[in-house]
Amino acid sequence: MWNNVLAMGIFLALCVGFVKHTDPSLLSGGPGGAQETAFSHQPQRQSNDGYGVVTLFAERHGHFFADATVNGTHIDFLVDTGASMIALTELDAQRIGLDLNALDYRYKSNTANGVVPVALINLEQVEVGGITVYNVGASVHRGAGLDQSLLGMSFLRKLSSFRVDGTRLVMRQ
Repeated sequence: MWNNVLAMGIFLALCVGFVKHTDPSLLSGGPGGAQETAFSHQPQRQSNDGYGVVTLFAERHGHFFADATVNGTHIDFLVDTGASMIALTELDAQRIGLDLNALDYRYKSNTANGVVPVALINLEQVEVGGITVYNVGASVHRGAGLDQSLLGMSFLRKLSSFRVDGTRLVMRQ
């Protein structure tokens, strides 16, 4: 009988040691398990690496998103090197104080959703982290053709450099 009690005590001690020194995600079903999901942190979107240097980290499907301030208002951008200029949704244009009825939509833009009317505008100031550029050309897209504002080449051309390094986009003013 004492042999059974001793064996059971050793077994329990080993179990406690295993649980105490095991990665909690293994107990919750592995990576993506309930415990990991409940306590995981959001990935870092961008970092300011000093004055005039910002690093963006790839997110959904490898895209880069930038938290920017346009004329003092926060705008969430998708970085798009295929866009010749900053392209604003009508909602974001309203948020920065533009009167949509006063805009001249006589221009056309070829988009992935077809040809859409656009108004050409000028943004006084666009900030992304520690980078600030002034007098930036942009367009406002009319209708449902644009779901996300795009940080295009009119911003990127004002930088001294930008490069994609794996899952990072490094911008230098």
